[in-house]
Amino acid sequence: QASAPFVVDPDSLDYFTDTPMKREIEQYGFSATLTHDFDGITAKLSLAHQDTDYVDFNDSDGLDITALLADGGQTNRQNTVELNLSGDYANDSGTWILGGFYFQEDGTSFLWAELPALQTTLEALFGLAAIGMPLTSGSLAAAPFGQAQLKDGQFSAAPFVNFRGEQDSSSYAVFGQTTYDATDRLHL
Repeated sequence: QASAPFVVDPDSLDYFTDTPMKREIEQYGFSATLTHDFDGITAKLSLAHQDTDYVDFNDSDGLDITALLADGGQTNRQNTVELNLSGDYANDSGTWILGGFYFQEDGTSFLWAELPALQTTLEALFGLAAIGMPLTSGSLAAAPFGQAQLKDGQFSAAPFVNFRGEQDSSSYAVFGQTTYDATDRLHL
């Protein structure tokens, strides 16, 4: 614990927090395979979709003071489609398959970490000592070139770290294979 009286807890599983935490994970997916035979040629269509949304807000410092707050999340969408045709030839001595595959995925992620204890500490050390008065609330949170930083449309009153990422992937493939049984022991 960070507040007096200071306690060293021998149980390493105890976790201290002063802010309610929230974690939500929503995930679903489906897949389907359709097969149909057209006079010796088999057509197979496979479809799949995966969707994940993740949101996390937590008091990451493990203390009973507000030192580090983290707010993050991630979304991910994934789709796949495969179509193939297959059959045999030469009185069942040969088999073949021909097909195509498509994969698409996009995702976004973000992390916003505020450090309110750092703001308070620096204001206490440098605001009073260096200039004889407290710093303005959020004075350490200004962005380069004097632009204010926003989180969900609100100004941050503390130093923070802000990470954002986006990803988009697509992949296509065409494939084919044939096997011919030349003898019982030789397959080409």
